[in-house]
Amino acid sequence: MASKEESTLLKNIDDNFLSCCVCSERYKNAKILPCVHTFCEQCLRKIVEKRGELTCPICRRSHELPAGGVAALSANLFVNQLVEEFDKQDEKKATLKKCEACDIWDIHQRCIDCSINFCEHCVKAHRYMPIARSHRLIAIDEYQRAKFNNPASVRPPAYCSKHHDNQVKFYCDTCEVTICLECTAIDHPRPEHKFRYLDDAAAEYKQLLTKMTQELQIKENEAGESKAAVQQMTESVDSRFQEEIMKVKVHMEKTIEETTHKIRENGDSLLQQLKTEHEERKTNLQAQLKDLECTENDIAATRDYADKLMQYGNASQLMSAKNSMTSQIRELLKVTTKCEPVGDNYVEFQSTDNFCETKTLGTIKITEEKRYELCGVSEYSRVDEQITLTLQVTGSRTGGTKVTRERITALMKTPDDKSEHVTVTDNYDRTFSLTYCAKAEGKHELSVSVDGQAVQGSPVTVVVGPKKGTVRTFGGKGSWIGQLSSPLGVTMTKSGHVIVDDQDNDRLQSFTLQGKHQAIYKFTEITRFRPLYSAVSEDGKIFTTDSGNNQVVVCDENGQLIKCFGKDQLKGVMGIAISQYNGNVYVVDMSARCIRIYSQSGDYIKCFGSEGYGAGQFSYPLGISVESSEGKVFVSDTGSHSVKVFDADGGFLFSFGSYGSADGQFNKPLGICNDLHGNVYVCDYSNNRVQKFSSSGTFICQVDCGTEALQGPVGVCVTGEDPFQTIIIVEQSANRIRVVAL
Repeated sequence: MASKEESTLLKNIDDNFLSCCVCSERYKNAKILPCVHTFCEQCLRKIVEKRGELTCPICRRSHELPAGGVAALSANLFVNQLVEEFDKQDEKKATLKKCEACDIWDIHQRCIDCSINFCEHCVKAHRYMPIARSHRLIAIDEYQRAKFNNPASVRPPAYCSKHHDNQVKFYCDTCEVTICLECTAIDHPRPEHKFRYLDDAAAEYKQLLTKMTQELQIKENEAGESKAAVQQMTESVDSRFQEEIMKVKVHMEKTIEETTHKIRENGDSLLQQLKTEHEERKTNLQAQLKDLECTENDIAATRDYADKLMQYGNASQLMSAKNSMTSQIRELLKVTTKCEPVGDNYVEFQSTDNFCETKTLGTIKITEEKRYELCGVSEYSRVDEQITLTLQVTGSRTGGTKVTRERITALMKTPDDKSEHVTVTDNYDRTFSLTYCAKAEGKHELSVSVDGQAVQGSPVTVVVGPKKGTVRTFGGKGSWIGQLSSPLGVTMTKSGHVIVDDQDNDRLQSFTLQGKHQAIYKFTEITRFRPLYSAVSEDGKIFTTDSGNNQVVVCDENGQLIKCFGKDQLKGVMGIAISQYNGNVYVVDMSARCIRIYSQSGDYIKCFGSEGYGAGQFSYPLGISVESSEGKVFVSDTGSHSVKVFDADGGFLFSFGSYGSADGQFNKPLGICNDLHGNVYVCDYSNNRVQKFSSSGTFICQVDCGTEALQGPVGVCVTGEDPFQTIIIVEQSANRIRVVAL
């Protein structure tokens, strides 16, 4: 007969640990969810079929169903092996005293690896069987004691899922799986994989899990203490409101004979105010109490499972639950469990001494702290634009010191670390307007305080961009450093430098966006180098069309020549663009009236277009740009005063524009570019303007350059992102570069 302690242990595990809460039966192929709750596979299938999603019946959390469905969920190895062992014991209960090999003699020893009880005769035969020479044999009495004191030590060993005859003895730290000796040589060889003995890995993880469950115990205690405090506050609120209600009733009865109707009418109103305040606070406390109870239950359930896993699970079972167990515990450790009860505002009925004069029994006084909050906060502004925010005062519905403008301090820290005062205006509706006009670009920080205490939302960061219109110009006619002669194209490098094609000076020049000169690129290896337009690849290389040699010149950002290509095909180069969509290089061959496509390594791919005025034909193609998301190609055709649009392979899509000076019309369109949203910017040379279109060719606006008109715009590029985009324009007639804030 089993001992009393063992019977108690088996009963506790069977009833409280091995039963599915859905079907109330022992687990059948138990699956463990990420929330560490376990259910039968068939029960989870029914839940998914009924609800259309995988939801835990205990904690109501939704989990993502793996590609293989419920069957692909992680099996609870620990629970499944316990169920299997208990089922075997139930089947053998009737013959527990007899040898399972001969069914004649009383049992004497048990084979741990086979889970079979032998008599003293059969155990000798079993010991000399080749397959059982390494099996563990133990006396029945010792086995019964070990089952109670150290159950994991007398559990059958786990076998490899790939090599079914091999015991699991190692743990691969690289793959985080248990493996056998054969696996270490075939599937997990060193040095690609790092593995160690399973018992060593389990012992190390058990130490970590012990520490984590101790931390969970602290969190559980905190949640319990907070719950008790909230419960105590709930009882105090009930008691306090009952006392105040009684005070209202007593005072009401004392004066009811004078003006019965008025007293009852006014008294009922006061009672309703108290009831409303009471229900509001009690609802908040009950919601807080419910959240704390859920948190406490989740922590307790996880900790209880971890305790049982450490107490009754063997090394293989312990490590199979490592990932889900550790993830769940870490999530629970992040939960806030130490908090104060909400809604502790003091409510008091204050009676009126002379009802006949006031016609009221009294008032309900609610003592509540004032709260301040910044509203209408904008993250961006521009120079000379007014920044306006609202300071809203909440709380203190009755009584208290009035908030005045003098009690509010608002300071704006500028990019040069200076502090400037912000104008504060009282709107007389429990709000104040804070206004400031920024004079410099960069990050500004607004700090607001009342009586020296920072308000909610303070400090606020506002990024100030340049004023719309022309920001600066640089260049000028000449051949000295920083001067230009008939410049044509412009582009921006990955490091933020502006590259200008200084055509008549036979060179490229590099500037910062602020106009500071950086470098001159001249290639002594190339005779008659005459740059027209440039484009920059994703890896930072600069591709330039060279009209002196009808080729494309490639260099790095330091001006080091890399290669040249295109001489065999190109007849009269002009614009160039590099597609982010497919990486190809598109070059305008003006003389051949076509567009030629190359790889970035210089390999010729194909060409498209021909001479003419029809769809897909060119009269005098010059500028080119490629939109990034779909790879659409935009070509400015100066001869037809229009922009032709193609797909990435050269298939004609549509065209837009015609001769004239109205919105959407052109007189010699030259340079062209796209922004990050696909919008198109076209240099309208003879009309001295740059026009903006959508990617479908719809006119949007004319770029506002301020009071000074453009002088012969021929090249353009857009840099930056919303809301502070900048457009860089080459003014050939003025031999300068203009930077405009959009």
